[in-house]
Amino acid sequence: MGETAAETLSRELREEIGASIPPEDLVPLGQFTAPAANEAGATLIADVFRATLTGPIAAAAEIDDVRWLSPAELATLPVAPLITQHMLPLIEPPA
Repeated sequence: MGETAAETLSRELREEIGASIPPEDLVPLGQFTAPAANEAGATLIADVFRATLTGPIAAAAEIDDVRWLSPAELATLPVAPLITQHMLPLIEPPA
């Protein structure tokens, strides 16, 4: 489609959870590679951004459910390697 990663994320957030975040408000955190969670032998490459949500969100389109989890709750659930290896360290406070 010729979109940048930020434009794609902005559009997907609007379509999937009803969040309106302009691409220029997304803060890039890096591009990360990890094994895909549900496809054996596949590798995922993801551009990761930080965003501030200011309004309500709701599951839409391809999303069945939305819920907020703390980092402690995530430790008790099966979570994709991209999240455990790269994203959680971005939100954990330094020791």
